[in-house]
Amino acid sequence: MQFGDLNNDGYQDLYVANGYVSADRGASYWYDYSKIAGGNSLIISDAANWPPMGTRSLSGYQQKRLWINDAAGHFTDVAQAVGASDTFDGRSVALVDLWNRGVLDVVVANQKGPLLIYKTRLRPTINGSTSSLKDGEHRNAIARRCDCSGTTNSKNGRSNCRKYRAAAASARRTSAACTSGSASRRALRELSFRWLRASSKR
Repeated sequence: MQFGDLNNDGYQDLYVANGYVSADRGASYWYDYSKIAGGNSLIISDAANWPPMGTRSLSGYQQKRLWINDAAGHFTDVAQAVGASDTFDGRSVALVDLWNRGVLDVVVANQKGPLLIYKTRLRPTINGSTSSLKDGEHRNAIARRCDCSGTTNSKNGRSNCRKYRAAAASARRTSAACTSGSASRRALRELSFRWLRASSKR
């Protein structure tokens, strides 16, 4: 899964790549697995003790989830409505501005399935910006915080904030560029980058 502002409204949304092993739709491995999972912990801790999976499925053919933040503490799943309807076995998600438009696109890697690229299309009334940084120590300016003012959030005394870490998660390589949205045609007023070891740069 990966958090990111996918509709450029200044709030973090969530994309989840579900699915584990999709094989025989009529045969599930879950029952056999649950029998040993409820037994001795020494048994379940060693995969050599697990029953053979064969051609059975385990958490297979699952729908992906795209949860949009409504800025009021709630998320709504819109995956099917926006075309993220695949049921491949997802393994990693990366959010990146592939076309340098100031908009985050979605890249999903699947096991025994295709690499999927979803190009985000927003209304022309929504503005965004993507910034790439480099410094002497870290090629992609890792270990920094990006604060964006001039977004919808800043009307309420808050700004859009994102932190960039080298170990964001396993099995994926998300872009280190900072993409921020304004939720309108209004240009972003200011981007502030702060390294953990130094003063901020604007």
